[in-house]
Amino acid sequence: MDPKKKTIATVVSTGTKQIPELTPGTVTPDVVLTFQMACMHYFAARKTTAEDRVSAIAPGLKDPFIANWYFMNEEKLSKLSYSAFWDTFKKRWFKKNWAGEIHTKIQHSIMSEDTDFDSWVENLERQNTLLHGLTSCMDNLRLRSHLTTHTCRELREFAYSKDGTLLTEYDDLKEKLSEIDEARRTRRAEIDAAIAATQRRPATQLRTNPGGPLSASTPALALPKLTQEEREYLDAHNGCYKCRRANVSHRSRECPNGPPDAKSYTPLLSSSNANKAKPAPAASSSKPARFAPVTADDEQEHPEPPKLRTVGVGAVHGVLTSGVLSSGDDTCSSDDETYVLPPLLAPHIHLDAVAHSPLTLSHTVPMLIDSGSPACLVDSRFAAAIGLRFRDLPEPQQMGTAWGGEKQLAKEWCKLKISLPDLSWTSRTCRAIIVDDLFVDVILGLPFFAHNNLAIDTFSNALLESATGRNLLDPHAVCSPPPSPPTLADVREKHLAIVAAVRERIEVLALQQRLDKEHTTLRREFEDLFPDDIPPTEDLPDDVLHRFILKDPNMSMTRRVYDCPKKYREVWK
Repeated sequence: MDPKKKTIATVVSTGTKQIPELTPGTVTPDVVLTFQMACMHYFAARKTTAEDRVSAIAPGLKDPFIANWYFMNEEKLSKLSYSAFWDTFKKRWFKKNWAGEIHTKIQHSIMSEDTDFDSWVENLERQNTLLHGLTSCMDNLRLRSHLTTHTCRELREFAYSKDGTLLTEYDDLKEKLSEIDEARRTRRAEIDAAIAATQRRPATQLRTNPGGPLSASTPALALPKLTQEEREYLDAHNGCYKCRRANVSHRSRECPNGPPDAKSYTPLLSSSNANKAKPAPAASSSKPARFAPVTADDEQEHPEPPKLRTVGVGAVHGVLTSGVLSSGDDTCSSDDETYVLPPLLAPHIHLDAVAHSPLTLSHTVPMLIDSGSPACLVDSRFAAAIGLRFRDLPEPQQMGTAWGGEKQLAKEWCKLKISLPDLSWTSRTCRAIIVDDLFVDVILGLPFFAHNNLAIDTFSNALLESATGRNLLDPHAVCSPPPSPPTLADVREKHLAIVAAVRERIEVLALQQRLDKEHTTLRREFEDLFPDDIPPTEDLPDDVLHRFILKDPNMSMTRRVYDCPKKYREVWK
């Protein structure tokens, strides 16, 4: 054991027949409270009078320093009342500001989302019991106010609601919050179990076609990628990269068929498929174009789950490495060896998240971050699949593409609340417009970022939470914690330093004023000794210390000579 490490005292109680013992070690308010409670049981069993209680507990003080302190002051301490004795004891053996530290700890106690409400309240009440008899001890009214403002968000919302404000008694509010917290933790455990089961489950195919229902029972079989020969074959025969059919009147972006079944799929250049291909004249598609706020043609393959390959005019762009062209290129006119072109396109930024619904959580989907969209948008099929409630808009909203083509009318909206896949961050609930044939499941627009206090950094490709600086696109990155609030002791010390500095300055000014006043008084009192014609001391010579004035400087002084007595002559020789 480290000799420098202090041992905390403990309380030993063997029943009500013997006085409890306070073992050697450092005494804390918690230990003293336990010792006092054990002594009260002993007094009740032994029927000890109030006058004899102080002397009765003296044998139980086993710490040599405390015992020595008591017996050195026994005559004085034995005459004190029981409560006055403990006040003297705490003043002698506790830290100077122990009550303030406990009160500060109570004020800074905040219930987190992962904390059990009952355990948190029990610890809060025990800390408050240590302040019994002091002005800093919180009564039931102050404890109720603390529960209202320092619990987690769900409990705090109930405490501020109409039903919560009707519970004026502290015990009633505490009991109701305990019931809500138990239901909250049960629901959270079910969500965690569902997520853990999903992570342990093998990969499954969630969509068989763009318009089909969700399915989680059939294992996903990936289609083989199109080869260069197959792409050339489809280009030559007006084919679709998505359904992989030749001689069709649509392209992959508006493909109504969806990808073929991987089990029964045969390569395009096999003999059975190659013979089916016959040139056909190009025709315009009768299928209405899928709605997207801003899109461009995309002839690329879309494997499941689909990746965002659409170019967005209003979407947030990431950072692309600029192309470097030689000076011989026709598009550059610089005389330098290289010419750097700005990026023409940039990839979309999307947030992988899960959506909340009254039934369950959705699977992880890529949600498009669009800082140019004035509204949040949700695909109607996605909203219906996860069980979101459809609500009527006050006024229908007209939606169209960036190219000014066909428009559609949106008449419904829903509540949208999302979380990161690990549930380490959850957004506030915002409203989203439901749109048919949206090219992604969810588009997060300006209302979402403003309501959740989020900032988009396009240079660093980051979505930052303004309160903590956390990047939600990289949630596991280490970020600096927010500065801790100053403690009550720091505030008090700073306040005392300010008061001391002000007091010192006031004393200096008062002394200077007093000296000026006395200087004026003395000059007025001895005004006749300080005429105005006295030359300044700077003009006086500094090599003369004193001047003697003689009556007659030219007078010669008469000298007398006396012979030395004979008896002293021998001595001086």
